[in-house]
Amino acid sequence: MKISIAMASYNGGRHIGAQLRSFGSQTRPPDQLVICDDGSTDDTIAIVTAFAAEAPFEVVIHRNEVNLGYARNFLGAIRRCTGDLIFLSDQDDVWLDDKVATVAAVHEAAEEPLLTINNQEIADASMVRSGRTTLEQIRRHGRKDASFVHGCCTAFGAAFVPLLGDLPAGMAHDDWLHFLATRLGRRQVVPDVLQLYRRHSGATTSSVFNSSDEPDRWAPLAQATPKGSRAERQASLERRLRLLEEAGSRLEQANHRGWAPARLKQARDDLAHEAAAVGARLQLLSGRRGRLAPLAMLASGHYRHFDGLRSFVRDLLL
Repeated sequence: MKISIAMASYNGGRHIGAQLRSFGSQTRPPDQLVICDDGSTDDTIAIVTAFAAEAPFEVVIHRNEVNLGYARNFLGAIRRCTGDLIFLSDQDDVWLDDKVATVAAVHEAAEEPLLTINNQEIADASMVRSGRTTLEQIRRHGRKDASFVHGCCTAFGAAFVPLLGDLPAGMAHDDWLHFLATRLGRRQVVPDVLQLYRRHSGATTSSVFNSSDEPDRWAPLAQATPKGSRAERQASLERRLRLLEEAGSRLEQANHRGWAPARLKQARDDLAHEAAAVGARLQLLSGRRGRLAPLAMLASGHYRHFDGLRSFVRDLLL
């Protein structure tokens, strides 16, 4: 199995050296590192060029002619990877020495293409470890493991790359990867802590899940409360429906690209059922269905695509 790392860089000179050194200390080194730089004006390029000259594996450095933004820059790096297994990497974290070996073993044991996401320990700007992990924080806030979507913890088989295409409007590369992998039934959480997640003022992502603070004791209850107005919830469902339709289109194009026909058929059937559930809930929110509509949705199994009985109760109270 050939292993590639896709890294997106932009003015990362302050921290990128530590991440590069962690690649070099892996017990199972990668075969290739692809760095796409989005127009850095600091010493990022000098640092990665010096690393490339000494690295014991191939390093490809590409400089974008124009600034593409975070998601499209990552997409460019992914498309330049030639490995069978592709890791995504931010420029400011630090991988533990066994990350590549641990994740690669999971993929090598899988019979079909797989996407994995490993746990990480939250650290401050100086890499002082907090003792808390992202997966732990997600669970403490009353959320399911499905909420754990971090590109920097993600690795996936190359068979996923043709499915990506152009990213749906407003969607990040890692969100789209996890959306597709979940619908294909090929997403797996690796609970091992395999990296340190640096939090600093220049970080591009901000979430309570990324904080090492003790969560509010009422966090699980807050998560059970519907967010936004009815119109906002309708807009969210409409966006989800568009993504499901787009995912279905991508899977139609996936034949003979490393996926078993039975897997693709099952995924398309599941997408159709989920789209029907979203459509039914949209009608309910718009008032075009009767008061007993939630009971019909429950009987048809639609609520398994949402929060189960919790969503059923919410809809009964509309």
